[in-house]
Order: sequence, then structure tokens, then C-alpha cells
Amino acid sequence: MNNPLIWQYLSLISASITCFLLVFVLYRNWRKPLHQIFALNCLVFIVWYIASYFMLSATDPAKIIFWDRIVYAVVVFAPTLMYHFALVFSRQDQEADKKAWLNFGYLLAIIFLSLSRTNYFIHDVFNYSWGVHTQASIFHHVFLFYYFIYVVLFLIELFHYYRRQKPSITKTQAGYVLLAFLLIVILGSTAYLPAYRIAFYPVAYLSGLIFAGLVGWAIIRYRFMEIKFIIKQGLILFLTVLTLLLIFNYVIQSKWLNFFWVNSPESIKLLVIVFLAVSFDQLSKFYHWLLDYIFFTPPHQHSENSWSFLSALSDVTNVQDISEKLHRELFYLANIKKIEVLLYDQNSDAFAVVYPELDQNEKHRQLMNRVVYYLQTNPQLVLQAELDFLSRDTDLQLAKEVALILNKSNFSGVFPLLVEGRLIGIVGFTFDRVQLSVTEAKLIQILAQQVARVYQQSMLYNYSLHRLSIWQQGIGENKINL
Repeated sequence: MNNPLIWQYLSLISASITCFLLVFVLYRNWRKPLHQIFALNCLVFIVWYIASYFMLSATDPAKIIFWDRIVYAVVVFAPTLMYHFALVFSRQDQEADKKAWLNFGYLLAIIFLSLSRTNYFIHDVFNYSWGVHTQASIFHHVFLFYYFIYVVLFLIELFHYYRRQKPSITKTQAGYVLLAFLLIVILGSTAYLPAYRIAFYPVAYLSGLIFAGLVGWAIIRYRFMEIKFIIKQGLILFLTVLTLLLIFNYVIQSKWLNFFWVNSPESIKLLVIVFLAVSFDQLSKFYHWLLDYIFFTPPHQHSENSWSFLSALSDVTNVQDISEKLHRELFYLANIKKIEVLLYDQNSDAFAVVYPELDQNEKHRQLMNRVVYYLQTNPQLVLQAELDFLSRDTDLQLAKEVALILNKSNFSGVFPLLVEGRLIGIVGFTFDRVQLSVTEAKLIQILAQQVARVYQQSMLYNYSLHRLSIWQQGIGENKINL
């Protein structure tokens, strides 16, 4: 029997990555019901992948059936757990009709768990070119009906929740979750085909890579994420791992290697694994470049624009002129409608609004200095919607306060102006959307680093002029006294 290594290792890699995601989610907040239900979903996937690895590795039909029954011991709970997750995520888990469907689903899962131990659920094995699989019996057909119903209910609940949300961080999160689970349902469902003697390659084991990749990126960087960016990162990870697995599988299966290492197959595996591990980063960069070149190239090249922007500021010393040019550049990059610039004033040892030129409102200045204090401890671009979202689930009093200040000042977000790690100013900005794309956020951060130095030079120049004026005034007074 030909049992290619690639499918075995795909299942183990998917299990490892999903396990990491499970630990990460529980580490963030294990007491939260949403995190607990999500972790249970991950646990089902992990057991499925690991048991599938042993099933694909086995040659004895009895062991193959044993491990596939381990798979079904958890998979029978997957549809109901997914539906449960959708209800908790959409805050509908306390509604009577929803709870009735949920309890009924768990009851069916327990019944199918008992049936999966018998030959009325799965029996015998069938050989394929890629390995072996058990064959479905009568109650397996009934199980698929239950599986289909609850997966559809899950997708409907999540989709309706997504549609009901106004543009917000919550809606973006719902989009990520919906996309990730939709992909794992589509890919994972193909695992049932071999049970009906349909010789479909077990690509279902790729689902863990994609699912964990999408959800992981959404958790870590959801505030600036766009679906296009998530798909791109998922594709890079998928293509890199798949390529390395194909290479590993080909090298291990190649007969010509026996000419060099006749009696040391383990040495071959070790050398190949080391080589592939070293190649992972370079291969990822290659796919990153390739996808950028084919699909994801941004419409403008920021490097050229950045150079022309800095060149235009090379001789500018007036803060107002710098701020106006910065505003135009931000409008071009991210359609930002309004900005307000606060810079550190050495003369008063405080931050003050320098753009636009308005009557200095002392109360507004004090409020914005609270934002300054927040950015001194969290020196990164933040959005008002993000702070508002985070403050709902945390006790970050300062984050709540800053979110209210930005909302009261009609700012969508704010970013720091840093020079060698020292905060010299902040820029509040307003646009018509809730979020920035990943590209826009990165470009703004790059621009902030560059313009901060220009502001610093202007501040030093103006401060020097101020000190010179005081010195000249002092000399004049001394002459009068003489």
C-alpha cells in the first residue's frame, strides 16, 4: 500500500498550529465563555488531526477502524460546538428557542457518539492511492444529515450577526470568524468523501493551517486588518508549508538517495528537515513577493512618494507649512479629512496645539495632554473605535478615557511623533471610516517616523531663534544701562 508521508505530516502540522491557537486564546482570557467555546472547537480539530495521523500511518485494518472511531468521538460534537460558538459570539445563547436547538444538538451528538462505536456507523476499510479509510454504514448517513443541518444553522447565525452590525471592530471580527469557519467547513467536509469510496485526496488536513492562520492573524492584528490581507498571509503560510512538505515527501520517497545513505534513512530525514527549516524564511519571502507581484501590489509606490514628500520639506522650517504638507500627504494615503498637531514646547515645557491655528482652548489642551500621556506609555497608532472596543472587555481606565476624549474631539485616531524613542508630538486625525487597512496603517507609521524628524528640526530652529532673540534683547538692555 502506498501511503505518502505528506498527508500524515499535514495532519500533525495542522494539529500543532491549532494547539498553539487554543493555548493563545485561553491565555488571553480563559474565563470568558466565548474563549472557552472556541477552545473546545479547537480541541475537536486537534484530536481529529492527531487521530487521523495515526489512522493514515496504520496498516492493520483493526487499528485503522480504531483510530477513525477516535476521530468520530470528537467530530460528532463539532457541528453543535460551532453552533454554540455562533450563539455566544452573537450574544444569543440565552434565547429560549436557540437554547432548545443547542441542547437538542448536544443530545444528538451524544447519541452519535454511542453509535460511532459500532459497525452500524463505520466498518471495513478501503484502499486508495494515498492511503486507507473506513467505510460508512447506515447511521453515518444520518450523522451527515445532522452535520449539514447544524453547520447551516451556524453559518446563518454568524452571517446574520455580521449583517446586523454597523461598520465597527465587532463587524470586522465577525467577518474574520465567518471566513475562517467557512473555509474549515468546506475543506473539512471533504474528509467524509473517502468513507463513500470517493477517491478524494485528504486535503481536509490543510484546514487547520488555514483556520489557525486566519484566526491567529485576526486576533493579533484585527484592528488594522482587511480580508485581503488575511487571505494573503494565509496563502503565504499555506504555499510555504505545502511546498516544503512536497519536497520532503519527494526526497524521502526517492530511491536514488539510497545510493548515498544505504543504511541510514534517519540521517536522510534529519538532513532534509534541517535544510527545509533553514529554507522556510526565504521561501516565505519568495511567496510574499510573488503574491504581491501577481495579486496584491498596491496602486501606488510609497517609496517614491515618500522621497518626494521629504524633499519638499527639506528647507521648510515653519510648523504650519510642515503640517499642511503632512495633511495633504495623509489625505492622499488614507483619505484623512482633518488633522490636529500637538508638539512639545520647550519654552513652556508642555504640549500645545500648533496646527491648525486656532484659539487655544485650555480645556481641550488639557484633554489632549491625557492622550499624550497614553501615547507615552503606548507609542503606536491607535483608533478611537479600537480603544472603545478594548475598553468594553478590560479595566483599562486610561483607554476608556482616551476613547471618550477622541470621540469628543471628533478624532478617528491618533498617532505619535517619535524621535529616537522620545515623544515630541502627536497627530489626531479624522476620516469617514471605522478602520484603516493594513497598508494605510503601515504607510502612516512610516510617514510619522519621517515627519517627526522634520518637526524636530523645525522646533530646534525656532527654539534657537527664540533663545537668540532673548540674548539679543539682553544685550540691548545692558547697553541702555551702560
